[in-house]
Amino acid sequence: MFKLTRFRENKKTWVGDVAENAYGEMTKLKNPEQPNEESEKAMSDDEIYDKVLSTIVGPPPLGYIRGLGAGPKPKNSKVSNNHSQLQEATRRADEAERRSTQLEEELEAMKASAAQQNEELEAVKASAAQQNEQLEAVKAKQNETDALLKKLLEQFSSRK
Repeated sequence: MFKLTRFRENKKTWVGDVAENAYGEMTKLKNPEQPNEESEKAMSDDEIYDKVLSTIVGPPPLGYIRGLGAGPKPKNSKVSNNHSQLQEATRRADEAERRSTQLEEELEAMKASAAQQNEELEAVKASAAQQNEQLEAVKAKQNETDALLKKLLEQFSSRK
């Protein structure tokens, strides 16, 4: 429609350089030669028209859709803003859920490690108790040996 209203077929010329440049820009956006990050998402004809025309004459006033007069109104920006807020909240909730799951897994691993360390501690305590019993038995034997040795020394001393 832009070309039909600004290109003179009989003279094969544009009504002005601005119209010709704008049409060239629209054509580039419609059929990009080299895809880049911006052009990965295909733009509709209306989006291309609004983008190019906005660079020439500025953005349309609030409540006005360029080329359609006072007819339809643009979508309420609050709706799109709410949608982006909802997406952000959903993303944050997913992140919190992922982090919560990760922390629960770490907690379970720590509990398992603590239980294993408690078992090892109990085994060390049991081993220490057994060694104490053995030590007490050795001390008792030592005391018996000392008493016998003392008795033998007394008998040997009294014979002399």
